[in-house]
Amino acid sequence: MKPRGVAQFIATVPQESHFPFPFTSLEVVLMGRHPHRKLFSFDSEEDLQTAQVAMERTDCRQFSERSIDTLSGGEKQRVLLARALAQKPAVLLLDEPATHLDLAHTLSLFTLLSDLNKNNRLTVLCVVHDLNLASRFCKRVLVLKEGRLVLEGESGSALREEKLGEIFGVSFER
Repeated sequence: MKPRGVAQFIATVPQESHFPFPFTSLEVVLMGRHPHRKLFSFDSEEDLQTAQVAMERTDCRQFSERSIDTLSGGEKQRVLLARALAQKPAVLLLDEPATHLDLAHTLSLFTLLSDLNKNNRLTVLCVVHDLNLASRFCKRVLVLKEGRLVLEGESGSALREEKLGEIFGVSFER
């Protein structure tokens, strides 16, 4: 695939992102539309609508005009997710997407990802350290230890106390 095709197919949400210029949140989300535009073209009405819907879904539309530099870590994370959704990918790769999010926004984020997976057939690959989130929202899990795959399977059957205790060297006794 050419880079443009890859960018139309896969979107990413990093754990953290830094911007060299004080872009507005809306401008950052519109960056996700870049793979769908012709060279040197301006944002279309469709691009703007797609960005606004993505911001609505991630509860960050209220800071559309705020500089990305002025947002909290959680607010910025929601903008990054909106940028990825505005890209309209088939595959979404996320690295600790709940970083800096409060509990309500964490649950909202994972509910949204689950809904997009079920209803829009979006493939979601997500790195998480929170086993509770993984067991609640993920269909399948891969558990890595020291960079090696040590456990794979359906989240309900794979994430068992005895297995996790062995892998992480902890006891789950109360």
